[in-house]
Amino acid sequence: MPYVYNFDSWDDELGKWSTEANAYDDNVVTNATCILTGVENSGYLTLNFASPVFSSGVQIYFLTTSIDYSFNMQVQNTDDSWTSIFTGTLAQLIFVPKPYTPRLIKAVKIACAQSSGRASLFAVGEYQVWAIAKRSKINGSLISKPALIGGLV
Repeated sequence: MPYVYNFDSWDDELGKWSTEANAYDDNVVTNATCILTGVENSGYLTLNFASPVFSSGVQIYFLTTSIDYSFNMQVQNTDDSWTSIFTGTLAQLIFVPKPYTPRLIKAVKIACAQSSGRASLFAVGEYQVWAIAKRSKINGSLISKPALIGGLV
Protein backbone atom coordinates (compact mmCIF):
# COMPACT_ATOMS: atom_id res chain seq x y z
CA MET A 1 0.00 0.00 0.00
CA PRO A 2 1.33 3.46 -0.82
CA TYR A 3 2.27 5.95 1.86
CA VAL A 4 -0.87 7.82 3.00
CA TYR A 5 -0.73 11.50 3.90
CA ASN A 6 -2.71 12.87 6.85
CA PHE A 7 -4.54 16.18 6.59
CA ASP A 8 -3.81 19.11 8.89
CA SER A 9 -7.16 20.95 8.89
CA TRP A 10 -10.55 21.22 7.22
CA ASP A 11 -13.01 23.87 5.94
CA ASP A 12 -16.78 23.39 5.59
CA GLU A 13 -17.95 25.73 2.81
CA LEU A 14 -21.67 25.86 3.72
CA GLY A 15 -21.59 24.51 7.28
CA LYS A 16 -23.60 21.41 6.31
CA TRP A 17 -21.02 18.79 7.33
CA SER A 18 -20.50 17.62 10.91
CA THR A 19 -17.64 15.78 12.67
CA GLU A 20 -15.45 16.81 9.73
CA ALA A 21 -12.14 15.58 11.19
CA ASN A 22 -13.54 12.03 11.20
CA ALA A 23 -12.97 11.96 7.43
CA TYR A 24 -9.25 11.49 8.13
CA ASP A 25 -8.98 9.86 11.57
CA ASP A 26 -7.84 6.41 10.29
CA ASN A 27 -11.14 4.86 11.40
CA VAL A 28 -13.88 3.87 8.92
CA VAL A 29 -16.41 3.46 11.75
CA THR A 30 -16.38 7.20 12.54
CA ASN A 31 -17.63 9.52 9.79
CA ALA A 32 -17.81 13.07 8.56
CA THR A 33 -21.53 13.39 7.85
CA CYS A 34 -23.95 15.57 5.97
CA ILE A 35 -27.74 15.28 5.87
CA LEU A 36 -29.49 16.68 2.82
CA THR A 37 -33.26 17.12 3.17
CA GLY A 38 -34.21 17.81 -0.43
CA VAL A 39 -32.82 18.73 -3.82
CA GLU A 40 -29.61 20.37 -2.64
CA ASN A 41 -25.82 20.33 -2.48
CA SER A 42 -23.68 19.67 0.61
CA GLY A 43 -21.15 22.35 -0.28
CA TYR A 44 -17.50 21.39 -0.29
CA LEU A 45 -15.71 19.81 2.63
CA THR A 46 -12.10 20.82 2.03
CA LEU A 47 -9.27 18.85 3.66
CA ASN A 48 -6.02 20.83 3.84
CA PHE A 49 -2.31 20.09 4.14
CA ALA A 50 0.07 22.40 6.05
CA SER A 51 2.41 22.25 3.03
CA PRO A 52 2.03 20.73 -0.47
CA VAL A 53 2.35 16.94 -0.85
CA PHE A 54 3.29 14.88 -3.90
CA SER A 55 0.35 12.62 -4.69
CA SER A 56 -0.81 10.11 -7.29
CA GLY A 57 -4.37 9.45 -6.14
CA VAL A 58 -6.95 9.21 -3.40
CA GLN A 59 -9.21 6.59 -1.94
CA ILE A 60 -12.48 7.07 -0.13
CA TYR A 61 -14.67 4.96 2.15
CA PHE A 62 -18.22 6.23 1.68
CA LEU A 63 -21.85 5.57 2.63
CA THR A 64 -25.14 7.18 1.63
CA THR A 65 -28.85 6.50 2.01
CA SER A 66 -29.57 8.52 -1.15
CA ILE A 67 -30.63 6.70 -4.32
CA ASP A 68 -30.07 9.62 -6.69
CA TYR A 69 -26.88 11.48 -5.86
CA SER A 70 -23.67 12.70 -7.41
CA PHE A 71 -20.32 12.88 -5.63
CA ASN A 72 -17.57 15.30 -6.67
CA MET A 73 -13.86 15.17 -5.74
CA GLN A 74 -11.21 17.77 -6.62
CA VAL A 75 -7.57 18.43 -5.77
CA GLN A 76 -5.99 21.86 -5.28
CA ASN A 77 -2.81 22.44 -7.27
CA THR A 78 0.06 24.58 -5.97
CA ASP A 79 -1.07 27.50 -8.19
CA ASP A 80 -4.40 27.42 -6.21
CA SER A 81 -6.39 26.08 -9.19
CA TRP A 82 -8.66 23.06 -8.67
CA THR A 83 -8.68 19.89 -10.79
CA SER A 84 -11.71 17.60 -10.81
CA ILE A 85 -10.68 13.97 -10.31
CA PHE A 86 -14.12 12.34 -10.10
CA THR A 87 -17.83 13.07 -10.48
CA GLY A 88 -20.46 10.35 -10.21
CA THR A 89 -21.64 7.62 -7.85
CA LEU A 90 -19.38 5.47 -5.67
CA ALA A 91 -19.41 1.89 -4.42
CA GLN A 92 -20.21 1.90 -0.73
CA LEU A 93 -18.53 0.47 2.37
CA ILE A 94 -15.26 -0.33 0.59
CA PHE A 95 -12.21 1.81 -0.21
CA VAL A 96 -12.70 3.16 -3.74
CA PRO A 97 -9.42 4.26 -5.38
CA LYS A 98 -9.29 7.26 -7.72
CA PRO A 99 -5.78 7.60 -9.23
CA TYR A 100 -4.66 10.69 -11.14
CA THR A 101 -1.54 12.06 -12.81
CA PRO A 102 1.09 12.60 -10.08
CA ARG A 103 1.26 16.20 -8.86
CA LEU A 104 1.94 18.45 -5.89
CA ILE A 105 -1.34 19.28 -4.15
CA LYS A 106 -2.34 21.60 -1.30
CA ALA A 107 -5.81 20.24 -0.48
CA VAL A 108 -8.70 18.04 -1.61
CA LYS A 109 -12.39 18.83 -1.55
CA ILE A 110 -15.50 16.68 -1.72
CA ALA A 111 -19.19 17.47 -2.18
CA CYS A 112 -22.44 15.55 -2.55
CA ALA A 113 -25.58 16.60 -4.37
CA GLN A 114 -28.92 14.87 -4.63
CA SER A 115 -31.79 15.34 -7.03
CA SER A 116 -34.64 13.86 -4.97
CA GLY A 117 -36.75 15.56 -2.34
CA ARG A 118 -36.18 12.97 0.38
CA ALA A 119 -33.86 13.27 3.38
CA SER A 120 -30.57 11.42 2.91
CA LEU A 121 -27.39 10.82 4.88
CA PHE A 122 -23.94 11.15 3.30
CA ALA A 123 -21.04 9.79 5.35
CA VAL A 124 -17.29 9.83 4.59
CA GLY A 125 -15.68 7.17 6.77
CA GLU A 126 -12.15 7.82 5.53
CA TYR A 127 -10.53 9.95 2.82
CA GLN A 128 -6.89 9.19 2.05
CA VAL A 129 -4.30 10.76 -0.27
CA TRP A 130 -1.55 8.49 -1.62
CA ALA A 131 2.05 9.44 -2.13
CA ILE A 132 4.28 8.03 -4.80
CA ALA A 133 7.21 9.94 -3.36
CA LYS A 134 8.15 12.02 -0.39
CA ARG A 135 9.57 15.41 -1.23
CA SER A 136 12.82 16.59 0.38
CA LYS A 137 14.84 19.75 0.09
CA ILE A 138 18.59 19.56 -0.44
CA ASN A 139 20.52 22.77 -1.07
CA GLY A 140 17.24 24.59 -1.78
CA SER A 141 16.11 22.15 -4.51
CA LEU A 142 13.18 19.77 -4.31
CA ILE A 143 14.07 16.14 -4.99
CA SER A 144 11.93 13.00 -4.96
CA LYS A 145 12.58 10.01 -2.75
CA PRO A 146 10.89 6.62 -3.08
CA ALA A 147 7.74 6.36 -0.98
CA LEU A 148 7.64 4.08 2.00
CA ILE A 149 5.86 0.97 0.71
CA GLY A 150 5.60 -2.19 2.78
CA GLY A 151 8.33 -1.04 5.14
CA LEU A 152 10.97 -0.75 2.37
CA VAL A 153 12.50 2.43 1.04
